[in-house]
Amino acid sequence: MDDIQSKIDQMRGLIATIKQADIAYFRDDRSIMSDRDYDVAVDLLKNLEQNTGIILSDSPTQKVPGEILESLVEVRHTRPMLSADKTKSVEDLVRFASGRDVVMSWKLDGLTLVLRYDGGELQQAITRGREGIVGEDVTHTVRTFLNVPLTVPTKEPFEVRGEGVISWENFKKINDSLEEPYTHPRNLAAGSVRKLDPAESKKRLLEFKAFDLVTDLTFPTKIEQLDFLAGNGFEVVPHTLLHEPDTWAVNLAVTDMNPANFEYPVDGLIMEYNDTAYGKSLGATGHHENRLIALKWKDELYTTKFLGVELATTRTGMVSITGLFEPVEMDGATVSRAYPAAHFQEHFKIFSLRGESL
Repeated sequence: MDDIQSKIDQMRGLIATIKQADIAYFRDDRSIMSDRDYDVAVDLLKNLEQNTGIILSDSPTQKVPGEILESLVEVRHTRPMLSADKTKSVEDLVRFASGRDVVMSWKLDGLTLVLRYDGGELQQAITRGREGIVGEDVTHTVRTFLNVPLTVPTKEPFEVRGEGVISWENFKKINDSLEEPYTHPRNLAAGSVRKLDPAESKKRLLEFKAFDLVTDLTFPTKIEQLDFLAGNGFEVVPHTLLHEPDTWAVNLAVTDMNPANFEYPVDGLIMEYNDTAYGKSLGATGHHENRLIALKWKDELYTTKFLGVELATTRTGMVSITGLFEPVEMDGATVSRAYPAAHFQEHFKIFSLRGESL
């Protein structure tokens, strides 16, 4: 019983850490954890849940993260904006494809948006928002994007999902003009989209890259969906069709899509079944849709200096140890502390990092 309670306490601690990072990222447009550290915390939580068979009601593994600003109007999504299951293994992509045609595309690193059209005109733009269910109306700023179609030839209602992004080139130009520069284009994009003054947002040179047709217009393939969006004036995310790919073909596609050669920030790749009916038949969890999977980049190592430890006693009498390090920039976040996640399996311990803004 004590062991189970200890693991539940560890789960609650991870949930609190992940929620704090979500609020900072989605509401305050700043990162307090690197992508790697966030993924490690989520993976630790998942392992504890699998090991104990217990999932707490507020676990972020069951929900899509997101926060809304009180100053923007809330809007309910037509379809929940779920995430994608993640892996760092190319072999998992091969198993996911399982001999079926798949579409490989960039996982853009900005702010996810849904645009609603009716009668051939842009009606509304909405952020992911709270749990992918209730977002914010940001139509006033999205209308100032460099490339969003305000009118389209298709008159029937439809919704398109995409990413609000800033190119590396424009990010440098804008950052050079700011008194307090941003650490990463994603933070600048998120903050710019959610400004109340569209004139200020217009200065930030945002762009919209479409990657999904939310409305079911009965296109049999993902490629046809993307072609439909391109035909309506949208810039779609760069993508490639892999026909029944084997291990060699998947590895080649991953190698060819080198983020160092791409003009926009990305944090991985997306693989999705080209057969839309098959993908839809796989359903979804409360967190992600089973029709697609995300490949995250391999972890990068950073050098810093160990400064010491902090000790704290939890309410159950356990001692919490936090390592202190000289600040280092990781994925747009300033990381200065590390904490050990306690055992979730016998004889197995993993250490993860927590970034804190200075």
